Amino acid sequence: MDRRRQHHAGEFVVVGALTIPAVYERLSMERYMRMASLNMYRYEVLYQSLSLTCYLSTRDYLIELLKEA
Repeated sequence: MDRRRQHHAGEFVVVGALTIPAVYERLSMERYMRMASLNMYRYEVLYQSLSLTCYLSTRDYLIELLKEA
């Protein structure tokens, strides 16, 4: 009986040793994907802000040109 218990304990150690790195890798990849998604969102917000700023300054410049003409 003890031998069978030791054998099963060994199996659990092997299964744990093979499973833990895979779970860690999955969590690491999920964390990387969340960070990448957050960075994409930040760049999108920055692009929209710069685009709006350029649009408004160009619009104001053209309105001034048309007033002078």
